[in-house]
Amino acid sequence: MCFYLADHAGCRDLMGGKHACSTDQDWVEGWLLYNDVLSCTQPQPQPQPQTCPCLGGVDNFCSYGPAYAGCAMTLPGGYCDPNGDSDFSDGDWGRGWVEYHEQCT
Repeated sequence: MCFYLADHAGCRDLMGGKHACSTDQDWVEGWLLYNDVLSCTQPQPQPQPQTCPCLGGVDNFCSYGPAYAGCAMTLPGGYCDPNGDSDFSDGDWGRGWVEYHEQCT
């Protein structure tokens, strides 16, 4: 196994273009470099676009009901319901206001 890291798409600057070759007998470094290449050439998850609708009569995503369709922030563990009890009193209302205004106004 021998490959040159700079030849792999998305890894041009990884480790300064070192070789990972079995002939150099540095098996640990070769294994680590190989795993670095695998991790940077694998498709990375992309952030999902916000699909939460803009509703009239509110000015904050945390004003929506618990588990509102398309609104991840209202799901248990989301920033409006961090402890997952469907009570938004512990939610991040500041973030809800900012994100609503960035998306909806």
